[in-house]
Amino acid sequence: MARARELGITPLIIANRANSPYDNGRTPSSPEGITAFGKFAAAVIEHYDESSVEVLNEYNAGTFNNSACGKSAACYLEVLKEVHQVVKAADPGASVVGPATIGIGNCVQTDGTKCFAPD
Repeated sequence: MARARELGITPLIIANRANSPYDNGRTPSSPEGITAFGKFAAAVIEHYDESSVEVLNEYNAGTFNNSACGKSAACYLEVLKEVHQVVKAADPGASVVGPATIGIGNCVQTDGTKCFAPD
C-alpha cells in the first residue's frame, strides 16, 4: 500500500471471501457471519489506512461466492447493508462500494431467470 501511495495510486481494497468460524467457511450469509464480515471490512480499511472498501468480488459468480443464501441481489444486499453500517460507524467518511458483479445479466438460472438483476 505504501508503494501504491508513493506512485499516486489510491487502491480500492476488496473485502472478500469467507471466515472459517462462520457459515462453515462459506461466503457470509448467516446474521453472525455477515456481522463478522462487516467487522472484517472495517478492520481492513483501518489496517491499511484507506477510506474505501469494495464488498465481496463478483458476488453473482460461482468463482467467488459459495454462500448458502445464493447469488441473488437480495442475498448480496444483506451483506452490503451490514458492511455499510459497520464501516460507517468506524469511519463516517469511508466509502462502501458495491455491487461488484461479474455482470448484471449474464448469469441465468435453470428456470431462465437472471441470477442477479432480473428484467
